[in-house]
Amino acid sequence: MKILAVISLGFGVGSGHLSRTLKLISQFKKKNVLFIFNQKEKIRGLKKNFNIFSTNFKNKEKILNKISNFNPDLIILDSYVISYDLNKEIYKLNKNIISIDDNLNKKHICKYYINYNFIDKKFKKRLSQNIDAKKKFIGPKYFFANHLNSIIRKPIKNSVLVFLGSTNENNILGKILPFFEDVRFYNFKFEIILGRFNDKKYKNLKIKNLKIYKSLPHEKYLTLLSKCDFFISSGGVSVWEGLSLKKKMLVISTADNQLNNLKHLKKNKLIKYVGSSKKFNVSYKEKIANFFFNKSSDMLVKNIDKFEIAKKFKFMINVIKRDNEV
Repeated sequence: MKILAVISLGFGVGSGHLSRTLKLISQFKKKNVLFIFNQKEKIRGLKKNFNIFSTNFKNKEKILNKISNFNPDLIILDSYVISYDLNKEIYKLNKNIISIDDNLNKKHICKYYINYNFIDKKFKKRLSQNIDAKKKFIGPKYFFANHLNSIIRKPIKNSVLVFLGSTNENNILGKILPFFEDVRFYNFKFEIILGRFNDKKYKNLKIKNLKIYKSLPHEKYLTLLSKCDFFISSGGVSVWEGLSLKKKMLVISTADNQLNNLKHLKKNKLIKYVGSSKKFNVSYKEKIANFFFNKSSDMLVKNIDKFEIAKKFKFMINVIKRDNEV
C-alpha cells in the first residue's frame, strides 16, 4: 500500500503531527510511505521504505507534482499550514484523504476526518460547517493509543517526568525547573525531556535527583511516561498519552488551539491545569507545588476511568482498512 503524508514539524510547530501520523501509518502492513514536510529535518528511526521530501507548503505545484508522480493509495494530511485551496487541489487528484486536526477553525475536504479532542455544542456546529468528509471520527474515543498497552509499567513513587513539547514555547521549561530546587522536592526524582527543537541549556540547576534528555525515540519516551508517578505536560498529543496511561498530570498550555480541549479536561477533573506559558507568573509556583502535595491529584487518575479514551481507535482503523481492502 502506498501512503503519502503531508505533515508540519519544526520550530513553532513541534513533532506531535509526525508522531500521531506514524501511529496511524503503523496500522497498515506492507506499506511504501512518502512524507512531505514543510522544512528539512533529519528523522531518526524511520524505516527503509519511508522516504522524505521537503518543501515550502506555499509551493502548491511542487506538492501536487510529487503526489501525482507517487500516485498514492492513501493520503494523510496533518498540518495547520496547509491552505484550504491546496487541500482542494489535492482532493481533485485523490479523494482518499485522511485529515487529522485539532484546530476547530480550519476547513477540510477529505474522505475521513479525525479529531480526538473534546468538542462542545458550539464547536460541533462550526465543524459541521467547516468539514466536508464522508466519515468523521470525533472525540477522545478515537485517540491513537492502541500501542500503549504493551508498555504499561507500575509507577515509581515520587518520580516526575517533565515534557513541555519539543519547541519549549516561551522558555516555559526554564521558568519552572528552578521551582524544583526547593527542599520539599528532595525525595523526588526528575526526568526532563528538553525537546528536539529546544536549544536552551540548563547547567546550573540544583535539583537533587535530576536526569536531562535532549530528545528520545518515541517508544523510550513512552516507557518513561509509563513509569512516572507525576507528569508535567504541554497541551498537545502528550496530554492524551498521559491520560491513556492514567497519569497524575499537570498541564501548562503552549498554544491557543489547545485551550478548548484543556477547558474540558479541567472541567471533568482529568488534569490540573495551571495556565498558559504566555501568561506565566509567580503564582504558578504554588499551583505546581500544590499538585505534588495535595491528595486531590490522586483523584485525577480515578476520574480517567469514566471516559472511553481510545476505546474506538481499532474500530476506526478497521473502517478505513475495510474501505481500502487492506
